[in-house]
Amino acid sequence: LKLSQPPEVLWKLDRGLPYVPSPAISSSGLWFTAANDPLLTAIDLKTGKPFLDRVRVPGLRQLYASPLIADGRVY
Repeated sequence: LKLSQPPEVLWKLDRGLPYVPSPAISSSGLWFTAANDPLLTAIDLKTGKPFLDRVRVPGLRQLYASPLIADGRVY
């Protein structure tokens, strides 16, 4: 695939991003945690606006794993 122009950037996020965990993508959005903290963020893919913004995952002090999406749920 050869592009005549670079692709257009629709939105950009520069805070609360993962350090090691990989983001997960679903039909509802992009899901990721902040650094190694159990703070979950979910971003609308079209607008780049969060519909969850660094919400603490209860019962955890640190998080090193990537989110997983299965059967309509985020694990």
